[in-house]
Amino acid sequence: MCGRYTLTSPLDILRALFNFTSVVPDCSSYNIPPGAHILMVRRSDIPNGTRTASLARWGLVPSWSADDTLSTPLINARVETVTDKPSFKTAFRRQRCLIPANGFYEWKKISKDEKQPFYLSSKEHPVFAFAGLWDRWQSPSGNWLESCVILTMPAAESLAPIHHRMPVTVPADQYDTWLSGQDRSSLPPSDRQVTFDAYSVHKKVGNVENDTADLLQEVKFIDSPRQQSLF
Repeated sequence: MCGRYTLTSPLDILRALFNFTSVVPDCSSYNIPPGAHILMVRRSDIPNGTRTASLARWGLVPSWSADDTLSTPLINARVETVTDKPSFKTAFRRQRCLIPANGFYEWKKISKDEKQPFYLSSKEHPVFAFAGLWDRWQSPSGNWLESCVILTMPAAESLAPIHHRMPVTVPADQYDTWLSGQDRSSLPPSDRQVTFDAYSVHKKVGNVENDTADLLQEVKFIDSPRQQSLF
């Protein structure tokens, strides 16, 4: 899964990489959690070759929802079932997006009560795009909420020891294919996924109030459960 990520690149670089001209607030963060309003890029209604960018709440609220509070926030959608689940199947056909990122965090289970966070990023692709879906929900008072979800797939062999799922990434030369696609044929292939390097980081990343560059510093990690005292 993907439950926390980073985006710290300047907006002018993101505009150039993702070809959008929209004016959006700076949303850079070293610790982006579910529920945050995050940057998403999608097709423009104007056929001029550019894309449009905006902020959307991370945690999909389907247009048909009774309210915007779900018992289980829809932050990830499995590629295996995305065309079948009522919450995602319409968005998969019509409402796709790119979610820019510099890296993401994952937690490896060490024991029943202990997990170790890791940071995953790519030297080859310091900025990359998650494959996302978006939807628009209207409240009873008439206000509109745009929200989004990140697609996930089975983890690559190198990442499986940390977690069994990973986010789906979209190669730059397939941005338009993904955004304009309507079925599974436009899913980014598994052999074109970003290759990530992983290293352990401090557990303070688990607190969403912590949002500083030192979250990315590597910390020593011994891959074995902590020995419990017998006395």
